[in-house]
Amino acid sequence: MTLTDILPVEQWEALEREIVERFGLNASVMDDAAARVTTYDNFCNRLCERIKTDPKGRSAICSVAGTFFASEIRQTGEPLLAECDAGFTKIAVPIIVQGKVLGNVGGCGVIVDDGEVDDFMVARSLGVDEEELVGYLAGIPKMTMAQAEEALAWLEQRVEELLKQSH
Repeated sequence: MTLTDILPVEQWEALEREIVERFGLNASVMDDAAARVTTYDNFCNRLCERIKTDPKGRSAICSVAGTFFASEIRQTGEPLLAECDAGFTKIAVPIIVQGKVLGNVGGCGVIVDDGEVDDFMVARSLGVDEEELVGYLAGIPKMTMAQAEEALAWLEQRVEELLKQSH
């Protein structure tokens, strides 16, 4: 069973759009192998757009975080709130059907509390000088830990609602 057996791609994309609108995150629905279910592109800041549109950045930062989150969620069946290697906070909630984790839904691209972007790591991943990234660092959204936890709780409830509607 796959996520598109539960809901059509359009409904997963609608959920991503809802996450973007409500929380300002780079939203995504990922299958169990950490692959995106939709083709909806959304960027909550210019640096994430720079990272995600560069194959080096995507593979060194986003893919690594996606794989880690998918693995952790598969093992625990629990939501996860942590930072990626670039320093952005990522929130993910498992999508569990009949006791099996089919994937996760969440978002990233914000800095929580006193966190900060690891511009050295990002520059190395992209193969550019840190100075090249200065213009991308402005306007990165911030969130408190309480807001991140609120987003996580909302996502858990929303996923539960969607799964109930699908049966």
